Amino acid sequence: MSFFTSLVNKITYQINKAVSDPEAEAYAAAQAKQAQQDAAVAANKANKEEKAEAKAKAAKDAKDAAEKLSARSNSSISGFAGESSQQILIVFFVLAYITVATYGGHLAANRDIGYSTAGRIVSFIYGTILFPVLIIQYMWDTFKEGKESINYSFLPISTYVPTGDLEKLVLGPFCYVPDQASVNATAKVAQMYLEAFQRTAASAAPPIDKTPPVAKPPVSSTV
Repeated sequence: MSFFTSLVNKITYQINKAVSDPEAEAYAAAQAKQAQQDAAVAANKANKEEKAEAKAKAAKDAKDAAEKLSARSNSSISGFAGESSQQILIVFFVLAYITVATYGGHLAANRDIGYSTAGRIVSFIYGTILFPVLIIQYMWDTFKEGKESINYSFLPISTYVPTGDLEKLVLGPFCYVPDQASVNATAKVAQMYLEAFQRTAASAAPPIDKTPPVAKPPVSSTV
């Protein structure tokens, strides 16, 4: 080793020994370690906060989705209930109309028991159309005038007597048992037809010449 190198090393050693402070170095090392720990704690805290925020956001999104689904479900249920109630109301009115209309036809067919089967069917049809008038008239005659209501069957079109439960169930509403009132009504209708025919025949007959004959003058003969 040269003298110059030895001298430089001694000078460097003396300088390092003069400026070095073991306590300061230990403090600096401790501060550096503490800084690393603080950084690790801060990073861990930030990671936990991020996880907590992500979890809270996920919970909020799930809650919002559940609320939207519940609102949609409630809306669907309300809409279905409203639509169902409206359809039920429509069906009720239709059935009520059919019931009242057929009752009007029932009244008309029983009232015209003296007519033929075809006539009673026609009466039933127009009764279902004009049922308000027939029902009002029936109520007036029954409750105001005290007249006995005529009720042979739902639609009296046959005098057949059904036998057995099935026939009574199927044919019973269309069969009736004639009585004196129905016989009298039939005779009355027949008399009406006869009188109408006689009036028609009388009006169609050629007029009778009622002018007295004129006497002819005697014929003179020349001999």
